[in-house]
Amino acid sequence: MNSRHEYSGSLGFLTTTVARGISHAVTSALQKAGFSITFEQWAILVSLWNQDGQCQHELAICQGKDRPTITRLIDNLQKNNFVVRVPSEKDKRVKKVFLTYGSRQNKAAIMEVFNQVMQQAIKTVDADELNTCLRVLSQIQSNLTPNVK
Repeated sequence: MNSRHEYSGSLGFLTTTVARGISHAVTSALQKAGFSITFEQWAILVSLWNQDGQCQHELAICQGKDRPTITRLIDNLQKNNFVVRVPSEKDKRVKKVFLTYGSRQNKAAIMEVFNQVMQQAIKTVDADELNTCLRVLSQIQSNLTPNVK
């Protein structure tokens, strides 16, 4: 086998390609549905739907983003009225990020778009194979996550 073929079938290449494909497909579907958000912004909204009022630092850690990237993503979400920043009562330098009424109201519609894309992505994948894939990817992710003591 040549090295190019080996690389294109490697775990790293395939997971990167699939992640980019999902990101692009979700962003495109959200735009077509009238939601001016990207996949990365959608992921922040999901974090906030699970726990509203997180500080930007918490969101950056949760999303695996650096400070400038998370700031830019939140700036755009705020510009499009999905979130608002509120100074923390304990430390005014810390900004907490809260969902707007509109983003809470649109949660079901936004999640439906995401779910439709995911259903399309896995439509020909056997359920047992998908479960095995998810289990293996979780194990790999765990192997790559440093143990914090």
